[in-house]
Amino acid sequence: MNGAVDRHVTSADTARTAMETMAQQLRNAGAPAGTLRTIYGASTYDVQFYEPSASANLTNNSRGLMWVRYCLDTTTVTNEKLWMQTNPYDSVSNSVPPSTSTCPSSAWATQQRIAQGLLNAATSSSVTGCAATTTPLFTQTVDAQGGVRDLSIRLVAQCEANRTPTTLASSVQFRNYKASPNVTVTCTGQNYHAICDASRSTDPDGEALTYKWQIACCSSDSYTSFTESWEAGQTGYSFDHGSLTSGKTYKVIVEVTDASGAFTDGNTTVAIP
Repeated sequence: MNGAVDRHVTSADTARTAMETMAQQLRNAGAPAGTLRTIYGASTYDVQFYEPSASANLTNNSRGLMWVRYCLDTTTVTNEKLWMQTNPYDSVSNSVPPSTSTCPSSAWATQQRIAQGLLNAATSSSVTGCAATTTPLFTQTVDAQGGVRDLSIRLVAQCEANRTPTTLASSVQFRNYKASPNVTVTCTGQNYHAICDASRSTDPDGEALTYKWQIACCSSDSYTSFTESWEAGQTGYSFDHGSLTSGKTYKVIVEVTDASGAFTDGNTTVAIP
């Protein structure tokens, strides 16, 4: 093979190995005790997460985690570099990851370049035959609370003269991700009461559910009477609120929370005859 082809193949092979490393670590991402999210932060070209580590200090770190970061250095748009960085985690002095303002960042304990010759963030290329491209390295799906549920990874390997860039893709679903409940709520109005039922709500992980309720009047004023406080004594899947006004339409909000603390809000309206 000539030099251009060699460089193209080498870039693609390196990117493929980097993709496999990232995907494996992300699938096994964990979370500290009492924390739902395995991914701390994710953007187009940067992700930080908790990863189990056999060498982790267990002081204030009962699950033996460390910080891991993958980021794309786009300083040279025709030769972008993918970096992996790590840092100790503990719940007191290292409860948040170090600075991510640069890639790589000297604030992290370790850094390793795991791929180069990438074109994800390129907006132009001087190499003959290579089209300009802008491809997100990370694309995330989030839940109702903003937690990252799964992550798509795409690496665009550097092209050489008259050769199409090689795009590698992987979709990662997190084994330790805690899903939020699915809320189903219905209400009927009778005898000046709103009687509501959320018993058909479910938790994807099969955990027990608890409930909080709130009601506001009215459709004519965009339900501006919400107090942002939950009604005392209303903690089951059924809700009964009396002394309402005939002819008015009220909105009811229920917040359903599972045993891990993941929650989802649902709402419906109810007309009082």
